[in-house]
Amino acid sequence: YSLGIMLYEMTCGTTPFVGEPAQLLGQHARRDAGRPYGVPDALWELIAAMTLKQPDMRPPVEVVAQHLDAMQSTLAGLPAAPRLESPPQSTASVMPYDWDAPSAADPMAPSAMPPSHSMTPATMAIAPEAPTLVSGQQYAPSPGQIPLSPGTAGTGGFTAPSTLAAPGGSSPSAPAFYSQPGAQYTAAAAAGAQAGARRRWWRRRWVAAAAVVVVLAVAGASATWWYFFSGQEIDDRWPAALPAGNGLREDLRYSEVSEPVMSSDRTTMAFEHSGKAQLVDLTKSTTTPVWSGECYKVRPWVGGSMLCTQTTDASTVIGAGGKTSQAPFSKESFYIGATQDLGIVSEQGEVSDGGPMRGYDASGKEKWSASGQYKGGRVHNGFILTYETKSRQFQVLSAKTGEVLVSEPGKQPDSDFDKDTRFPGGFNIESGPEAFSRVTSSGATIYKANGSEAATVSGKFSEKHWWASSAPLDASSLKDAYSSLAKASSSATPVIGPSGTVDVVVDTGACTAKVGSKKLELPEFTQSEGCHIRPIGLLSDGQVLVEVGEYSFSDSDPGNLVVAVSPDTGKVGWKVPGAYGGTVVPAKDQSDARLLVAQGSSYTFDLVVSSITSK
Repeated sequence: YSLGIMLYEMTCGTTPFVGEPAQLLGQHARRDAGRPYGVPDALWELIAAMTLKQPDMRPPVEVVAQHLDAMQSTLAGLPAAPRLESPPQSTASVMPYDWDAPSAADPMAPSAMPPSHSMTPATMAIAPEAPTLVSGQQYAPSPGQIPLSPGTAGTGGFTAPSTLAAPGGSSPSAPAFYSQPGAQYTAAAAAGAQAGARRRWWRRRWVAAAAVVVVLAVAGASATWWYFFSGQEIDDRWPAALPAGNGLREDLRYSEVSEPVMSSDRTTMAFEHSGKAQLVDLTKSTTTPVWSGECYKVRPWVGGSMLCTQTTDASTVIGAGGKTSQAPFSKESFYIGATQDLGIVSEQGEVSDGGPMRGYDASGKEKWSASGQYKGGRVHNGFILTYETKSRQFQVLSAKTGEVLVSEPGKQPDSDFDKDTRFPGGFNIESGPEAFSRVTSSGATIYKANGSEAATVSGKFSEKHWWASSAPLDASSLKDAYSSLAKASSSATPVIGPSGTVDVVVDTGACTAKVGSKKLELPEFTQSEGCHIRPIGLLSDGQVLVEVGEYSFSDSDPGNLVVAVSPDTGKVGWKVPGAYGGTVVPAKDQSDARLLVAQGSSYTFDLVVSSITSK
């Protein structure tokens, strides 16, 4: 491994990983080096094999020497690769190093392949294979959304608590949020002679333990060494914003409610209780509503305000403090969605096919107008996904300016803008504010926030089989996510965190889950309708957030739970009964995001807000 790192630096002038000691250790254990430009295939394949994370998968030094010797004539006369100031972007490793895993050469370990010192040429995947899909798969709600009842997709709406089977019959599944190593060597996978194997295993254990001690001394005992944050700011609506901890404290409980809707800035929430619509302030310590009244439908508006629409289609704006005012648009307008700064609607137009789209601020002032015939859409992460009926095109617009970023022809969606479809027109605007994408029959195209094309990924994708991300993805991370999904099986989910990924593999027959070789010690949960294990994302402390089970009317049944579990030890850090509902802004004078769960049936239930604590 060390020789491979040195050879990497000799080819391009920089080491494959840079950073502080804690970051370096995490990268060496969990990341595959990025390929420098200009390094010939044969040389790169050898370096990639030498730097595999599993010691027993690397070629023996004699084989390395033989191949380097054989390459001399091939490489002679080729220009040197460019000298780099910093390494290319690394990717999460398919087989990260596990401190506790016994060596394949350990006589106490299960038998492996016969010893061999031969190598097979690497094969670089150009067109990833399509994942295997299982019927009846369901996609997970967007970050910050609760699995409760009706709402507008992409605007903080909710979907009802359910026992729907996720991919693989239980959870969204796909392994490896990363690409395969540049080379695979059969000899590396084979165990060597058993003499000295136990000694090598204990030496690795000792080195690993010493390294962890160094990391803890440098980074502090609360550090999770294999994760290092770099990238976008994570706001309170993403699960990764939840603080580290090993316990929960219930802060708020809203009893016997239905049809909840979260505001655009997530400071308020509306729901139906005792036949009336109520608006509550989530930053307060009391559950007393700030407003209560009659509404046919409640939808998010600007900031913490809501729209209360009557059966006559007339709408009233309910402010975050409960003050009401007339909506700035006519009752013939079509509601599109809202952001923290703008509410977005389209006019009826001369015909029923819709009219111009307009954005209004909190004062009711029109901030922009987009000409065309629009009558439906979704708003999420600062993007508007809509359909322009005259040109018969799906469009992605900037919610801030109304500028059309991308247009693609497609079949007109239904009157509810295909509410049962996660990605109308193939467009995915759920990944974060810095990038969006579109899936077609041949692959996926990734766009930057300004609408410029960033990358394409070949493969077959289905909205029924997806990753689970607890943090926003930029264009580069989104490309990596699609690349891994194209190679994924239906039994695993790439669970993505701020700067790391683990694969959660679900066995629906046994109704168990594991990360690598480590089985997750999930608490008992109800399985009367089948196995339900749904990974949600990685938390800031490296624990995997998982929703398991289903609601049961019997008090003797364990029901459903939301669980935080360590991917390394398999131990549960904390758990709470209910279905995952997303995240909630901090309480007044507090700084940490909080957890929202729904406890009860799909008809009426309790909404519970809890803080993550350290016991």
